[in-house]
Amino acid sequence: MDRFVAFLWDPHNEPASQRVAEWRENLPQHPLGWQIVVDKPGMRIAVLNKSPQGAAYTETPVLDGLIVGSLYARHDGQAGRVSSLTPHAASDLSRTGGASLLSGHWGSYVAIWRDEASGTTHVLSDPCGAASCFTIRSDSVQVLCAHIADISALPGLHLSIDWSAVKAFLVPNYFITPHTGLREVVEILPGQRASWSRSGDFTTTWLWDPVEIAEHPSRRSFADSRDELRAIAEECFSALGRSYGKTIVRVSGGLDSSIVANLLRRKSECQVTGLHLVGRGYEAYELQLARLAAHHAGIDLLELELDASTADVASLEAAPLLARPSKQLLGASADAILQQACAALGAECVMGGHGGDNLFLQRSVATDTFVDFVRLNGVGPRFWSVAYDTAMLLERSVWRVLQGAGAFGLGLRRWSALAFLDDKGARQERLLLADGAEHLEKTYTTNPWLLEAERLPPCKAEQVRGIIALRNYHSVIGHGVEYDAVHPFISQPLVEYALRTPAYVFNEGGLDRSLERAAFADIVPAEISQRMHKGFINHQLTHDLANETTRLREFVLDGLLVSQGIVDRQRCEALLSPESLVQGDGVGALMNVLAAEAWARPWQRRSISVA
Repeated sequence: MDRFVAFLWDPHNEPASQRVAEWRENLPQHPLGWQIVVDKPGMRIAVLNKSPQGAAYTETPVLDGLIVGSLYARHDGQAGRVSSLTPHAASDLSRTGGASLLSGHWGSYVAIWRDEASGTTHVLSDPCGAASCFTIRSDSVQVLCAHIADISALPGLHLSIDWSAVKAFLVPNYFITPHTGLREVVEILPGQRASWSRSGDFTTTWLWDPVEIAEHPSRRSFADSRDELRAIAEECFSALGRSYGKTIVRVSGGLDSSIVANLLRRKSECQVTGLHLVGRGYEAYELQLARLAAHHAGIDLLELELDASTADVASLEAAPLLARPSKQLLGASADAILQQACAALGAECVMGGHGGDNLFLQRSVATDTFVDFVRLNGVGPRFWSVAYDTAMLLERSVWRVLQGAGAFGLGLRRWSALAFLDDKGARQERLLLADGAEHLEKTYTTNPWLLEAERLPPCKAEQVRGIIALRNYHSVIGHGVEYDAVHPFISQPLVEYALRTPAYVFNEGGLDRSLERAAFADIVPAEISQRMHKGFINHQLTHDLANETTRLREFVLDGLLVSQGIVDRQRCEALLSPESLVQGDGVGALMNVLAAEAWARPWQRRSISVA
């Protein structure tokens, strides 16, 4: 995602105009340099263009504004990135308030435009969340940016840590809400349009809603669904591949990354290199499969080992300024390796297979597929076959599957948006909290889409919850400064396809993700396509943490979260032993604490208020 900073204000407000002029001169220095691409009364937008393939934005003729990031036309994957909307498309964008952009295009973008008739400025964030748009109002000026570090040092701009948001991160930690980790900063959520009048009035409207899409299923056969999935994926991968001359694909040895490497290689002209980070324990087995996937795709594979000397507390101390805590802060050593590889190969981005599990219903989120079938079809012709498929998938008896459906039907069991706060995983994650999460406002822990999902069949609701969680996969290499990170599966056409497809179709025949496996069977090695188990990613990390126990104890026990009364010092101390870390006791909860502590410290060093 290309970086931008935008200022919106009433041009008749002289102090606000003077403040914008001052801020423009105080944008942080960068080798690429800030380029002012829109400079109108009341609207000024600057971008950093780090893409050698073209402009960092799409022009919008006949409109005041632009679209920052990557934009693609639907059903035209061969065209690649759109550099300018047609006048007709730009007019439609204004006329429909942004809805036409969502129906005719997709990508990783933030659209900003002004309606001259009303003087209202609109901002639309792409539905899949690959682009971020944070906003703060100060001195009658609305400031927008993709990366909070770009505005954090502007003179007179006050920012302070929101400890309720930090606490919320330690509970479910991945349900993105408008709250950030900073009191004054909110995020315009994916699929949301924010509007400002010149007087500063602020409203938001949802233009894209996954629950609404899921409520209108596409009742197609397995074969037709398989062919549609393949066609949409080829279109998206072709368009993405045309945006980059060289790209690195992280080949893990799993199904999703193997599909990405092979399909990108076959459907685009970009030069693809595979990269596998060699771990320890079970993770070492993944290397054999990664080699197989790369050989099948006909690409070179870089096999790189994480340097234990970089996986230490020093990397946590050097965390960048982000708008909210993120577990991606724990991957500094891997991030450094990826940046070095990009520099050495001249690659402009790194791609990966994140998203497949959530979209195509891996076994763990497909426990209620039979319930979904009954909700949609009643006791139809396929009643018994779907019950049997579900039993095979879950390795249960048909009788237990029928019992589960009966519990839903009788109202003895229901899907709840807040159930995750009480499940075993969430209880483990908040193990280290000084007190419970009961007093947190619901707005801190619950994405609005999650509440709407309660009206869906349970498996479809779980899919929506998984799509919300996809937001956390949008880590960007170098934290968005140097190289793009692209996850092709998390593309709007593919996400919409997954939402429209009934849950029981994804695992027809009782096979985990059978639809995905069938759609790409001809391009993925059989050993990977038929693989039923998942790889693990924490062996290396827990080993590195165990080696750093002494410094970790100092980092956590003398840290901000303890001093603020957010986490319990004694509970943390009990977990911070080599034996506990190697055994994995409470590692998930500890990782959250480390990420939150690493996030908060740079803000403290900036002498920003933490009261």
